[in-house]
Amino acid sequence: MLSPMFRLRHKSALLRHELAYVLGQMQNNVALPTLIERLSDLEEHIMVRHEAAEAMGAIDDHSAKPTLERFLSDVNIEVAESCEVALDLLNWCRTAEWEDTSW
Repeated sequence: MLSPMFRLRHKSALLRHELAYVLGQMQNNVALPTLIERLSDLEEHIMVRHEAAEAMGAIDDHSAKPTLERFLSDVNIEVAESCEVALDLLNWCRTAEWEDTSW
């Protein structure tokens, strides 16, 4: 899995951002601990934290809600708004509208 690549702490924030994006697109909740770790790391680049939040929403696992809610008031607006988007997605995925959507 891609999650261990974060532990390498690659110097490229863009690569770490892309890893978070791919983890979200894979929609595998096994990635949640890694994404929570990236979002919670205040030393992490804002771009990576933002993408970790959005990826958590894409995975659609409500166990991520407490972490996303904790960072709704993050000092970095990009992170806070990404958490808001992720929470909106988590909530929308539980609606009849979501269930009736045909892709």
